[in-house]
Amino acid sequence: MNFWIVPINIAVAALIGGVTNHLAIKMLFHPRQAVYLAGRKLPFTPGLIPKRRDEVAVALGKVVSEYLVTSQGLAQALEKPALRDAAAGKLRLLVEEWTAKEETLQELLLRFWPEERLAEERAKLLAFASGAAGRTLEWLWETYDLGGKTIADLIPDWQESRKEQLVTWAADSILQAVRSELMSPEGERLLRQLTGRFMEGAGGGFLGALAGMFMDESKIIGKVRAALDEAIASPQVRGTVTGFLYRKLDELEEGPIVEKLGEWLGVDVREWLEGKLQAAVQEGAWLDALAGRRIADLTGPFRNSLLERIPALVEGTFSLLARNMDKLMGAVRLPELVEEQVRAFPMEKLESIILDLSGKEFRAITWLGAVLGGLIGLLQSLFYAFY
Repeated sequence: MNFWIVPINIAVAALIGGVTNHLAIKMLFHPRQAVYLAGRKLPFTPGLIPKRRDEVAVALGKVVSEYLVTSQGLAQALEKPALRDAAAGKLRLLVEEWTAKEETLQELLLRFWPEERLAEERAKLLAFASGAAGRTLEWLWETYDLGGKTIADLIPDWQESRKEQLVTWAADSILQAVRSELMSPEGERLLRQLTGRFMEGAGGGFLGALAGMFMDESKIIGKVRAALDEAIASPQVRGTVTGFLYRKLDELEEGPIVEKLGEWLGVDVREWLEGKLQAAVQEGAWLDALAGRRIADLTGPFRNSLLERIPALVEGTFSLLARNMDKLMGAVRLPELVEEQVRAFPMEKLESIILDLSGKEFRAITWLGAVLGGLIGLLQSLFYAFY
């Protein structure tokens, strides 16, 4: 036998063994789709994993839900003190962080939304708040029959003594407010305007000019202010205001207070209140003021209360989750979720992951095929040489 036949047989057999194993590994993933020739599907197409992807997905879903991620295992994990302590620590850090934030609510929202989106959400919130305010007023009006309430229904223990207290308080408040306004800079300007008009118009202008020559305007204003202050503090004025208030209260006692107020103001009180309420809400000043507040100002008052409640909150939440883990797992539908993820996972990415993890082993299999093929070639050559 020619000596060169032996290495040639070994090389050919090794090449065949290595290429065969390499092709076998590649055929796990390739071809991705079935290949047809003359209308007939070629065997071994698509590759094993693409062909069995649905079966692999079902099997993985079953394995994960029955052996890896079980409701019993998750419930036991939730019962561990270390996990609860870690969750409580994270919550404490979160509360301390948010109660110390210096940025405003608007600045925080702008981190997630552009200005155009923020403006749209502001308009939506104002529209919702306006509708909610109208519905709330309507509910209160109908539930508590505000349109039919009398003053005795609205003020507890309404009787003559309570009426006298209310009139006295109202009269004192009105007179005090008038006196305060009279002594204020605005009141002084008003007195100057009235005094000036009087002096300009007195006697067709001649007496006013004459008075302006011989009288000091500041002294006139001081005397007028003193006279008004004395008049306001007099029993006569107090009696007049008190009598007026008594008469108005007597009128209010005769029927529903809303009806009387509507007669005095010349409006439908319910429609007026609804209009004022919705106008105030739609104006958005309250929302702009809220958006301009710092996060620390909004959350700071609740800091200590939240920190105190964290242990009980964690304990209650984890216990609730542990007791209802079977229901939660059923609601999550873990097997179906795993199946969907496996089916949607790109085959190229799956191949890359498997080759990254098992590349050395696959190369070893390829070389093992070459070595076994070479041994077979050597044995074959020896067989032909001796037999």
